[in-house]
Amino acid sequence: MQKQTYIISDVESFEPKHIFDCGQCFRWNKQQDESYTGVFGKNVINVKKEGSKIIFKGITDGNIEEVCNQYFDLDRDYKQIKLKLSAIDDNMKASIQYGQGIRLLNQDLWETIISFIISANNNIPRIKGIIEKICKTYGEKIIFEGKEYYTFPTPDELSKAEVVDLRKLGLGFRDTRVYETTRKIVNKDVDLQKLHENNDTNCVREVLLTLPGVGPKVADCILLFSTLKRLEAFPIDVWVRRVINELYIKNGNEEKVNKKEIEQIAKAKYGNLAGIGEIYIALVKGIVKENQATINMPIGRSTKDRKKMAVNKKGKEAITHFKVIERFPKYNCTLLEIKIETGRTHQIRVHLSEIGYPVIGDEVYSNGKNQWNIKGQCLHAKSLKFKHPVTKKEMFIEAELPKYFKDIIEQMRQRGTGL
Repeated sequence: MQKQTYIISDVESFEPKHIFDCGQCFRWNKQQDESYTGVFGKNVINVKKEGSKIIFKGITDGNIEEVCNQYFDLDRDYKQIKLKLSAIDDNMKASIQYGQGIRLLNQDLWETIISFIISANNNIPRIKGIIEKICKTYGEKIIFEGKEYYTFPTPDELSKAEVVDLRKLGLGFRDTRVYETTRKIVNKDVDLQKLHENNDTNCVREVLLTLPGVGPKVADCILLFSTLKRLEAFPIDVWVRRVINELYIKNGNEEKVNKKEIEQIAKAKYGNLAGIGEIYIALVKGIVKENQATINMPIGRSTKDRKKMAVNKKGKEAITHFKVIERFPKYNCTLLEIKIETGRTHQIRVHLSEIGYPVIGDEVYSNGKNQWNIKGQCLHAKSLKFKHPVTKKEMFIEAELPKYFKDIIEQMRQRGTGL
């Protein structure tokens, strides 16, 4: 392993403090220069935000770009998720503005299980201290910038610890739970690979609940914060209960608010976003022949340029529908209305470029040059339509085209006949 650096620019939804101090992880520590250094897998990485840039540097087990893209969930379109959730109500909108830089990490499932068993009835400084002792005692040492760091032990490595050994590390009543869970996983009584392969979240939750020390809240934390990445999971603790009660239930006696009531509200408000539809307007180079069509091509990281996305057979499913609004032969461009079924990073731009009709002004997936010399893409999220999860009333939000986009269309209509 060698030291590597990876820099990304203009990334949205990435604020180190929001990510590392929100309670989803325990192995990241703030440095004097406001950066954070953490250990995951066999990687030690320092993360620093400088203006619009995020700088990752460290020792990684593999290519640092691939490692960071996977762990920090960089291929997921958080802007689209936040747009959908913000439309639910003012409470959600305010919450998202407050924590706008949060990303859900893809943490190793095994490490997440043990970490959240340790978190039961505990505080974050103590949780972090216990986990560091476990890593230092049973993990592997990595030297980064003159300091010693330790990997989280594998199930086989931690199975060397007896209950008395774990107690000496300060686990308290959790020592037996960690010991027994470790053995269940080592013996394949619970197969972690099969949990990843099982798409039934309720079934996966039931299996997790068979592990000693894993109750409903811990199970939901594991589902949400690990590589299982079940976004429908909703961990409920005393603070979540308090917030949901104050904002929605408004029971004078908070103690009487039960978990089932909170789960019903969470499911109604956040659990089903399938009815949301977004409409985009794009001006593309070339005369599109089809009046309407669907692009169904998987998208993943480009193998030629890791900073870009591309159509990739090994990528994730991506479906884009478009129809022609107007053609401008004199200017060799077409105005499109676009709807997407999936929310892959740069999906519309990648798909349109792939079929030979790049977005006007796109400097990443085209050369950006255009006869109007505009700085910016002619791609606009025109409207958002969805059914309100509580009232079931159909909601509609519309945003006007930017002035430069409007001016281009007006100019073409005045000087040349659109078709």
